Amino acid sequence: MTKKTLSFYLYFATCFMLLSSCTWMSNLIPISVEDKLSQLIETSILSSDNTVIKNDTIDEAISQITSRLLNSLDNTVYNYQFTLIDNDDVNAFTIPGAKIFICKGLITFADSPEEVAAVLAHEIGHAEKRHVVNKIVKELGIGLVFSIITGGDPGIITEIIRLIASTGFDREQEKEADEFALHLLEKSGIHPKNMVNFFKKINELHNVNMPEIFMTHPDSDKRAEKAAAFKLSPDFKEQTFDINWESLKTQINQVK
Repeated sequence: MTKKTLSFYLYFATCFMLLSSCTWMSNLIPISVEDKLSQLIETSILSSDNTVIKNDTIDEAISQITSRLLNSLDNTVYNYQFTLIDNDDVNAFTIPGAKIFICKGLITFADSPEEVAAVLAHEIGHAEKRHVVNKIVKELGIGLVFSIITGGDPGIITEIIRLIASTGFDREQEKEADEFALHLLEKSGIHPKNMVNFFKKINELHNVNMPEIFMTHPDSDKRAEKAAAFKLSPDFKEQTFDINWESLKTQINQVK
């Protein structure tokens, strides 16, 4: 092996180690620490202008959607929590500890509960793959994460929230979350076409505050093509939700 070839392999190995180190380091963060971090982030989110939207009808509808997905989830280490907030962004986002925030704008934008289920299945994929923790470690470092939960500068929580809600995941993470979501939808009796429909609607957005999560790679049209190509098992049986969707959207817009 020539010195030039050896140098190339050493360079490649170094790059690989740097790229993979964030995932390796995030695996050092136990779930208990992730839960502590999630409590701090949740407190900050809910102490801002993100008012929680609740009433019995809304809670029952959200529970019907999320329970279907969670009942089809295998061997999770998380206790999932879903919170609907008064935010007009067409978005849902996951914080550490598998706490998922659903923006009002997502509900009012979606044509059906099945489309919302597709988005939430994607967010569950991010949680199960620990993509959120990986992103925080990559951007801020593992030392800073531990300093936050042990009494470090709480101001950094604002930066973490910005990272979570406003910046997208990388191409491989989005691919993993999409693939996870498609399989979860199938197991839940929800047709993957609903993910296709949602991505197509995202592509047609004009003059809307579109979250950056839908602008990252792979882009929405390619993700729609991938979802459309998903092969369902021969014994798949679709089960639609028993939710009056238009009535629910009206109630959500009226809750103050």
